[in-house]
Amino acid sequence: MNINNIAQLIENAKTGNTIAQVHLAYEYTKGQNIAKDLVKAFKLYELAAYKGNLTAMFNLAQFYLNGTLTDKGKPIVAKNPQMAITLLTQCANSGDLESHYFLGLEYQKSPNINYALAIEHLEYCAQHDLGKAQYELALIYQSIQPDPDKAKYWLTKTRI
Repeated sequence: MNINNIAQLIENAKTGNTIAQVHLAYEYTKGQNIAKDLVKAFKLYELAAYKGNLTAMFNLAQFYLNGTLTDKGKPIVAKNPQMAITLLTQCANSGDLESHYFLGLEYQKSPNINYALAIEHLEYCAQHDLGKAQYELALIYQSIQPDPDKAKYWLTKTRI
């Protein structure tokens, strides 16, 4: 992407174009074609998510999963698993596999561990051939909720 495209992207984002906001936020996150600025990225994702953009919701959830700091160590957003779950659930309700996967992981480690929900989300992904979800299910069925047959089944299906 060249500087003219970035300028156009900035203009489009200012007009409220959610696709432009998401693309510009991504550019700010990576800092490849524009100076890295996670604060601006977060704000753009918020704007687009508020308007219902699922990609923005997913990326915003990533900021909340572990909390996010600027390059100088200043907090942008505190870790907020519940907010991440809320955003990921909206994405998962649209059928997004990655959102289901992250929900499955989060339900395994959140303060209110819920293995039934973790398994539900991971099985959705696994049935759609997401190898990393198949592997996570195998691990759950090997140790957390032992079921050797299910563990073996998902291990043989795993493609990672």
